[in-house]
Amino acid sequence: MAEIRLNASEWDRLSSEQKEQITGILEEAGLIKDSDTIIPDAAAPTFAALKLQLPTFGSVCVNLCNVGEATAKAACQFLQDPIVRAACVAAATAGGTVCRSACKGKGAIAPLPPPKSKPKSAGKKRK
Repeated sequence: MAEIRLNASEWDRLSSEQKEQITGILEEAGLIKDSDTIIPDAAAPTFAALKLQLPTFGSVCVNLCNVGEATAKAACQFLQDPIVRAACVAAATAGGTVCRSACKGKGAIAPLPPPKSKPKSAGKKRK
């Protein structure tokens, strides 16, 4: 059973509904289990002291590229031929590099574009 300690004066200001929302998010993300508890602690740092900052699109993008690269490299290890395995790892490394380079300059999450209108042929059955 793990204990997550949060600043008591700030945590206690939240409604039970807000606390449940936060707990649900942490559970869905796999950060806590049902047996884990959030404990209000007067000695825990304030939320502001933690310098909370939402990740930028760029940092999320890079992290996703890193995960993709690591996943591919792990899958490469199942290849029997060592030459093929090495080529697979090299390709995964290059793919990760290309992916991360596409993340550069994307420092903020852009709003979603409006949905494209359906083409005029949409909805018509093809014969």
